[in-house]
Amino acid sequence: MPDAPYITNADDTDIEFDTINGVRPGMTQRMETWAVPGFSGRGAQTLGLGGGRFAIECVKYEEETEIETWIAAMEATQGTVVSITQAQFDGTGVNTDDNMLIETVELLAKNKARTVAGPASPAAFDTVAVMRVSGTRDKVPA
Repeated sequence: MPDAPYITNADDTDIEFDTINGVRPGMTQRMETWAVPGFSGRGAQTLGLGGGRFAIECVKYEEETEIETWIAAMEATQGTVVSITQAQFDGTGVNTDDNMLIETVELLAKNKARTVAGPASPAAFDTVAVMRVSGTRDKVPA
């Protein structure tokens, strides 16, 4: 298992990145409402927990050829259910969110890197890419 953060896709392949920005989604009570013509009032029913919306930005520093492979792997997660793992803020472990339905994946930026992630030499990572991943967290039937 790699160091966090990373996305685990449907075939149990881990897609690593250097930083993640965004909020962990909670599960909320879903509800459906309706109105019937000719009757006063509205009807409602609860549908169970789900539908926690999320949007995260993933940043990767790497050589340009490796960045292209990473972008393709990230784009392939669109329309799939994944797990997203990230380090806890206090450094005591990791949090993994399962059942994350990826609805959209978009490349926000791909540029020559101005700085280097970590202690490696400046020549080691010449490109930085930023991707936004968004969707919903839901309970997926077994």
